[in-house]
Amino acid sequence: MSLAEVINRGVVGVPERVSGVHINANDPVLKVIQARARMVAFIEANSKNVDNQVYDWWSQGQLYNGGTVTDVYTVAGPSGAYASGGVAGTELFINVALADAKKIREGHLMFIYDSTTRVFRRARVTGITLNGASSYATVILLETDTANALASSTLSFVLSNAHGEKSGAPSLISRDVTKFTNHCQFIYDADGMTIFENLTAERITPKAKARAAQNLTMRFREAKQLAFILGKYFEQDGTDGRWQTTDGFITAIETNEPDNVFDFSSDTNVVAGSTWAQEGMTFLENIAEKTSRTGEAEKKIVFTSSLMMTRLQQAIRNRTEHQIKTGEDSYGLKVDNLVMPGQDWEFRVDRTMSKYPMLQDLMLVTEPQLIGQQVFKPMETFEVPRIHANDPWQMEITEVSGFQYWNLEAMAVVKYASVNTA
Repeated sequence: MSLAEVINRGVVGVPERVSGVHINANDPVLKVIQARARMVAFIEANSKNVDNQVYDWWSQGQLYNGGTVTDVYTVAGPSGAYASGGVAGTELFINVALADAKKIREGHLMFIYDSTTRVFRRARVTGITLNGASSYATVILLETDTANALASSTLSFVLSNAHGEKSGAPSLISRDVTKFTNHCQFIYDADGMTIFENLTAERITPKAKARAAQNLTMRFREAKQLAFILGKYFEQDGTDGRWQTTDGFITAIETNEPDNVFDFSSDTNVVAGSTWAQEGMTFLENIAEKTSRTGEAEKKIVFTSSLMMTRLQQAIRNRTEHQIKTGEDSYGLKVDNLVMPGQDWEFRVDRTMSKYPMLQDLMLVTEPQLIGQQVFKPMETFEVPRIHANDPWQMEITEVSGFQYWNLEAMAVVKYASVNTA
């Protein structure tokens, strides 16, 4: 039974209030609607008012004091590539990117790491030179470079600092936060009946207007949900005035955190040529580990379609054994939670995602406190006044709001394909 049928058959009470009201979260029908449009319900739970249709905010992910080592040198400048022979007290010059060099200062303790051999050497920074691609940190080794690990080092990490007892104030390092901008989108819909349609509907079943109003609300909320998932930031002047659209969840990840868009068909961490049933769980476990590094909640909430839930269960079934014993009258799996590396995943089948083909092959990995909305004009429904006796009855609904997000590193868009070809 569809939600519209549930309402029409009177299973859920329909509020009497129709004209000139703000839809209230305590309305019983709205609670059912929220269960249907689950992702938008989570977004609306984290809502703030804004005084402009264009709004800015700032977000900063987990601090990470690491960067890529271009090379290691023996002479300032830098020059004279290092090959071997470093001992405790040896002065060396670590060539790093300018952006990484700006995070380093005198007194920092640096770990210089070879990601292939997984060997690191410790050093203390005695100076930093900012010079574009030739930027470098001057360091003193704290230990002997056995096996000449420094010559093939690829990464450096600042994990602590050590200063002399007569040190002055350390050099200042400012950490930039990321500025984001989005639009509030004006969502506007209407429904109605001619005077004759209204009279017929009222005779067949009471409260026809109330049901029509709630069906309009359902349609409106689905439009909002699709905007907040698929929306693309845009603005333009039109014949009906200036209009603008909001960036949705998928666009936010693709634009600002593209490494968190995962596609099974091209993923290099699973066996090439493997099917989803064979390697789907490995694929998801790798994603869970990566997004949990900066996660803030106890678990992720993953919105997906009924089709993807079926495929998930197929992947799980491929890893498990099932036995049917005499007298048992049920068989199969129903998985709503996965115990994953770092943070567990709780799945929510979203009816909107189940219905539309462009969303059926996706999983949206979220944390509820990291997604929200900015509201310029709250949702409002109102009945258009009738002037003449034969004027049609019309109900309108409006809202001006936009999607907002924080710490995108902790969230992801997961795409599905039947065969991995990487």
